[in-house]
Parts: sequence; C-alpha cells; structure tokens
Amino acid sequence: MVAAVERFLHVLFSLLSQPQLIKHKLFQERKTLFVVAKEKTETHNATNNETNKQMIRGLYHPKNANTNPDRLAEFLNRKMTGDLTEDRIPGLGPAAIGLLRNVIVVLEHEGGRLELNGITSTFGIFAVFMALKNGPDGPVGQIEHMQRFYLWWCSLGMPLQFRESTCDAIARKMNISFDGIYNPSDYDV
Repeated sequence: MVAAVERFLHVLFSLLSQPQLIKHKLFQERKTLFVVAKEKTETHNATNNETNKQMIRGLYHPKNANTNPDRLAEFLNRKMTGDLTEDRIPGLGPAAIGLLRNVIVVLEHEGGRLELNGITSTFGIFAVFMALKNGPDGPVGQIEHMQRFYLWWCSLGMPLQFRESTCDAIARKMNISFDGIYNPSDYDV
C-alpha cells in the first residue's frame, strides 16, 4: 500500500510541476489521478488562460498576498470548525467554495480506489496541503511545498485576485500546528 501511495504522489507531483500536462492527463485520457473538476463552468473555462499565465509568470510568492492584517489575524486565532463558510479563510468566498465542492479527489492504489466527491470542509483543504508536503524521497522543502500547493490551487480555477492570499493564510494556519512548515521570510533571499 505504501509503495502505491508513493507512486501516486510521484505521478501527481510530476503533473503539478508541468501545469500544461494537468488538463491533458486528467481530461484527455480520462484518468483521474488526484483532482478534476466535476463539471466545466464558463467561469472555470474563462480563468484557465489566466491560470496558465499566472502559473508561468511567477508561481507563488507571499509578497503577492494582500490579506488585510486584521482579517488574517482573526483567521489565525480562530478555532476551526471544518465549515468552509464559518471558518472564513481569507480569499475563500462563495465562488471558490463552489469550485471546491465541484472537485473530485481520487486516490488509486493496488487495493482499489477511494473517491471523494468534493472538498466540503476546511479540513479537506488542510489534508491536501499536508499531502503535498510529501515527496518521492521524503518531505520536500518549504518553498517547493508552497509551489505545489499553489499550482494545485490554480488548477482548480480559483479566482486570480485571491490565490496568493488564500494559500498564504492556509500555510500560516498550518504552521501554527506544524511549526516550520511555512516561513514567508524564506522568500527574501
């Protein structure tokens, strides 16, 4: 089982490192490896060109996060309930929640297939964030981890203006429980 999960993650990470292959592998060949949209909406299709430009342009950098400091502090200090609306992740509004609910998360392994229809809780987002920390040879570094999470987030068609803010807020929240998993000052090299 562990070998199957490692193979799965290796394929996922190779796809995430090549954003132009995400649609080809997941939609053209009809193989579901990790996340695909249940249905294509006009909003999702319209953002794909911008998504690709953004991924190529510079990937994730915390300096692009523009969350109000008070809102970020409120989120970081709030106890999570798991409810996507109630937990109020910065930048995660009704449109983004709708995209998350229209995602299929699939894990295929030697023993079968586990399919979850939609990310319907804050904890589901946190689970994907933590899963992307895993690399083929062990944990990846903090910057690579954030790039992987950001690419995944972009691949969902999330609204362009909130991507970095939402990714930054999620990473900061996870850093409270897992000290050292995220440090925005690592980007100031």
